[in-house]
Amino acid sequence: MTGTAGADAFPGPASRITPGRWDADAGRWTGRERISVPMNHDPAVPTPLVLYFHGHGGDVFTPFTGRAKNFETASVAAGWLFAAADGHSPSHFGAQPAIDAYLHLVATAREAFAIDRIVIMGESMGGLASLTILGRRLVPEVVACVGVYPLTSVAEASATSEEWAAQIRASYDIAPDGSDAAVRTDGHSPMLAPLESFRDVPFLFFASPEDTVVSASANTHAFAARIAPVAGCVEVVATAGEHGDASTFTADRQDDLLRFLGAARRLPATRTRPATVG
Repeated sequence: MTGTAGADAFPGPASRITPGRWDADAGRWTGRERISVPMNHDPAVPTPLVLYFHGHGGDVFTPFTGRAKNFETASVAAGWLFAAADGHSPSHFGAQPAIDAYLHLVATAREAFAIDRIVIMGESMGGLASLTILGRRLVPEVVACVGVYPLTSVAEASATSEEWAAQIRASYDIAPDGSDAAVRTDGHSPMLAPLESFRDVPFLFFASPEDTVVSASANTHAFAARIAPVAGCVEVVATAGEHGDASTFTADRQDDLLRFLGAARRLPATRTRPATVG
């Protein structure tokens, strides 16, 4: 059983986690944040956290009510906090406002709980923001990474469809002709991040060869092959079906996740990776 902080805040330190709002003066959405908490949890006891990044069209509620709920439920039952946010917009594609939104979520979690380590989980589009935060070492507590059919390249995402290309141009304020795309997206495409950023980090990926929305070969497999020489370990679990297929979230896949989280919990605790900016 779990408690939830956020839209349904409960008494105690976690009650400081509150829904966001549209700030008309600043012209920005401050974002909603939500954290699942194991039943009878003591906020003062150091606890690991899964930090979830939603996919295209998702929001803060995706892992609590949608297909990723099985992962959220399994993680919390195993004693992990599980946090999600709106990520600035349903189509942010890892742009800086999304990065800022997730860093705010981390700060919120740190304020409410004693966090001893973080595992990031990026689903689909969320792969860009999660791997950017990891690659830039913006959250030093991160010890491991889970990718659920993740996007790993802004350029690859742009080539997927004109709709996505237009949303990426808007998110990054790219010129209509795309002439400044490389400059605008610099530092936000994990496929181009320095390999050293991923040294000694364990990775678990779920990806289907039948996925026609986010190509497994161009994203998961290409990224896994690139980081393999430096990563702590890289495991790619083959799922089946189209993008978002239920095979990704079965009991067997939950077992894969729990095995990975168990190993992450045995890694050295917080702040083992120096933070950098840029």
